[in-house]
Amino acid sequence: MGIHTNISSNSAPGLHTADAGAIDADAFSVHRFPMDIDMRTIADFEVALQRIAAQGTAKVVLDLSKVGFVGACGFEALSRHSAEAQRTGVKFVLVCDTTIRRYVRMLDIPVEVRLSVDDACCT
Repeated sequence: MGIHTNISSNSAPGLHTADAGAIDADAFSVHRFPMDIDMRTIADFEVALQRIAAQGTAKVVLDLSKVGFVGACGFEALSRHSAEAQRTGVKFVLVCDTTIRRYVRMLDIPVEVRLSVDDACCT
């Protein structure tokens, strides 16, 4: 089945992947996840997060606004990848509903949370 992300990017040509050797300070990407994140989909979610990390953009917006459920495995993956982004200087912004937002805060996941993609892209 696989999670496929819809990706929007704002970046200079040639700076879409970490292989380019540089990160454009104005570059960002938006990734929309279309399904719940649970034991059935966690492997696909992990692969998608790894692909996102390899892009080399200065800012990553994860749009989970269409996700109704995130299991413990999803929060663990999100926590791990957002901590890695923070360590490497990538701004990690999550768009989600208030229920998921509450768990992100309760679990102290190091990610900025916004209610809309527009708001996330402007921060």
